[in-house]
Amino acid sequence: MKNNRPRVGILLVTLGTHGPIAHLQMRGCWDYRNNRPQTWPGIHQTTVEGKVKDQDKDVIEALRRELNEEIGYAAGSLAFKFFMSDERYENPLISIPRTDIYYQIVPSDFFTVSGARPEHITGGFRPVCKADMTRIIVAKDDWRNKQHPHSMENIVVMPHVHKALQMLFKKKFSLPAS
Repeated sequence: MKNNRPRVGILLVTLGTHGPIAHLQMRGCWDYRNNRPQTWPGIHQTTVEGKVKDQDKDVIEALRRELNEEIGYAAGSLAFKFFMSDERYENPLISIPRTDIYYQIVPSDFFTVSGARPEHITGGFRPVCKADMTRIIVAKDDWRNKQHPHSMENIVVMPHVHKALQMLFKKKFSLPAS
């Protein structure tokens, strides 16, 4: 029953001179919290992603918890504040059965100023722009418990993350006037 829980994620996005830059997080190889191999090792996921747990009131509360867990409390709280102030949360970037992926534009210096840091069990953040889409490989089901040999030089993502990136890069963004 645990695996049937809805999932939620957020794609933190900065705006570069050539368009949006999505910040993905690479899954690590070992889950230290549960002392077992990580599923989907080496696969890139949204900046923050996880399951809605029993203690969460709704998907938005789950998103707040995941932000705090995965990028640190200070950075997670700041990202959540941006997210709630934009009131965009009713329109996820992608919604597929049992998964909602939202996006949030954050300042270009967000990852340095906020102290955002990936959980120690991950492979870190990876910025991805529209030009990187040609290097993306969509993960196959049999990669669930083994690291794909091309995941270090390419960007290997789950199908829902690929779809979210495609949708993000179709949107029109402009840099704020300085």
